[in-house]
Amino acid sequence: MKKILVIIILILCTTSSYADITTGLIGLWKFDENTSGTCSGASIVDSSGNGYTGTCGSSPTWVVGKIGAGAINLSPANANVTFSGLTSTISAPYSVACWMYLNSSVSGANYSLWNTRTPSEHGTDLAINYPTVGLHGDIGSGSGWINTSADISYTFSTSTWYHIVATYSATTYTYYVDGSSIGSGSIGGTGLLIDTTHTLVTGFSTGIGSLPGHVDDLRVYTRVLSPSDVTQLYNYTGQNNGYFLFKKAQLRGLTVN
Repeated sequence: MKKILVIIILILCTTSSYADITTGLIGLWKFDENTSGTCSGASIVDSSGNGYTGTCGSSPTWVVGKIGAGAINLSPANANVTFSGLTSTISAPYSVACWMYLNSSVSGANYSLWNTRTPSEHGTDLAINYPTVGLHGDIGSGSGWINTSADISYTFSTSTWYHIVATYSATTYTYYVDGSSIGSGSIGGTGLLIDTTHTLVTGFSTGIGSLPGHVDDLRVYTRVLSPSDVTQLYNYTGQNNGYFLFKKAQLRGLTVN
């Protein structure tokens, strides 16, 4: 009976820790296609299963990633990756998450983590403002801006990976860094993320410069991630940890007879 109880506890704990990072997931780009060399024209697989393949522009390069094998280096001038296959309308609620690394050469201005400001303006964007503001955002309705100062203060360091999540309800935006909220603000209307004239891009786009650093494990959700969801996502290692713990328990003789 004790052996059965141990197995049940292991399964429940590990499943609950990872159960909700796929609910509402409409796009997941791991950038694991390579770890070095040019990315020009390469296809980026959508690991959500929805088939929204990304395409590298002419400038990005591959680097070793934070999660999995690779990540995308957006440091070269005008570097970006475009996800033009994702055209279904996504308006609030939505969330966008990624890992971000700043190179030591960064200085001043707003640098795009991701944005939906092409081919038309008035989508949503999130940028690193280094070293002064922290996170800067613009939120549009698709036809006009409803908030152009969705800013939360945070001090980033160079040569460090950070996990960044932005959530948007119909009234409020919230930013998270490394699993913890750093603040929220009022939107003032229903924001638009994606439609046929607002394409998701990581890196350079209209009105916003490319990030002097790397992006990994970019995710889009059609819901507001909860604080516990964000923590689970920050702790995610890219493996099915529940499965490995279960197999480890079996090896130790904790099997059901």
